[in-house]
Amino acid sequence: MRAVRISTVAEVMVAGSGLLLLILGVWSFADPEVFTDLYGIDAAKPSAAIALRSMIGGGEIGLGLFLFLGKKFGVPLHSRLWLAVSLFACVFLARAGAVILAWPEVSTGMIRELTIEGVLVGAFATLLFLYDHMTRDRY
Repeated sequence: MRAVRISTVAEVMVAGSGLLLLILGVWSFADPEVFTDLYGIDAAKPSAAIALRSMIGGGEIGLGLFLFLGKKFGVPLHSRLWLAVSLFACVFLARAGAVILAWPEVSTGMIRELTIEGVLVGAFATLLFLYDHMTRDRY
């Protein structure tokens, strides 16, 4: 019974983060100028807009689709949890390093995003650990 609850929570978290990434990716693709307001990136230049649309928008759309629709295409929950952990851990570590390099010129928005990413890493890593522990006899 407990394994069912853990897998249900994990499925909801994975699908929810996938949907969020999908929405953010579509937004980034449709309106790359949002990065000018949020991060000071001059998206008015065509080369910058292309890079933001393809790397950020396209990347988030691809990852979001995988996490959101992976179950429908037979991708095991274990694999989707590993993707979520590694994705958010890499983003968290890269942002933490960038914050350290830019200190003290760091906005509260950057600290807030770093905190959210850290919470996501902790939540997904915990779910992966619990899911592995509860299903280890199945492998």
